[in-house]
Amino acid sequence: MKKATSLLLFLLVSIVSLAQDKPTAEITGAYQFTRFYGVNVPLGWDASVNIPANDWVGVVGDFGGATKSESGFTATLLTYGGGPQITLRTRSVQPYFRVVLGAAHVSESGYGFSGGTTAFLVAPGGGADFRISDRVWLRLGANYPLATKNGVTVDGIQAIAGITYRFGGTREVTRATEHAASLNEHTVPLLGITVDSKMSIIRLFPDSVLAGHLEPGDVINSVDDNGVKSPEELTAATASLTKGTKVKIGFLRRGQWQTWIYVQL
Repeated sequence: MKKATSLLLFLLVSIVSLAQDKPTAEITGAYQFTRFYGVNVPLGWDASVNIPANDWVGVVGDFGGATKSESGFTATLLTYGGGPQITLRTRSVQPYFRVVLGAAHVSESGYGFSGGTTAFLVAPGGGADFRISDRVWLRLGANYPLATKNGVTVDGIQAIAGITYRFGGTREVTRATEHAASLNEHTVPLLGITVDSKMSIIRLFPDSVLAGHLEPGDVINSVDDNGVKSPEELTAATASLTKGTKVKIGFLRRGQWQTWIYVQL
């Protein structure tokens, strides 16, 4: 019965730990390549703000622009709108899908002529964010804008590449992991982490000097090239260190690949 309970708890932690706590807000700035109405427009930009309502669903506002000059004429496309966004929050890659409803405005000028028109816009899109750090993620995605006016619809495609910055949320910690940690955990205050009896990181606190470098599942095995095999040895190895000290931390990435970093306490 005890083995079955332990196995069930392990599976629960493994599954739920894939989901990360939602941030307060996500801001993205990106380069945008647009092909609209059969015309390539390589000079473009995109900016969006996503406000998560829960771990999966948020409300996104999106703004984009693209400009093309040719034969003395300049055409500019501006898009803006908002809608729902669904995000699958995992540790290193976070796929997302959204639908933006709004408007597309096209203006043209050249040789003393200028004019423009605005159409209703529907722009489904999606992509993925790739983790650089807790706060900074690389975004690669695409949108499929459809502009409609007076019964006529034109479509296009937009490829985007940029950076997403996230505000709020916690650093790589889940409710299931916290529950498991309460059964067998050892806190090392100077490093701002909690480990289990096998030296595997359970939790990184928001002000941890290791946050952004290590993550839950990494196994610490040395301090300044001195091996540590238990939480007690880790505590002893760091007890004499003081704030401002630069220390070398050796660890197994996800318990498999040996590496090390220098951090300042």
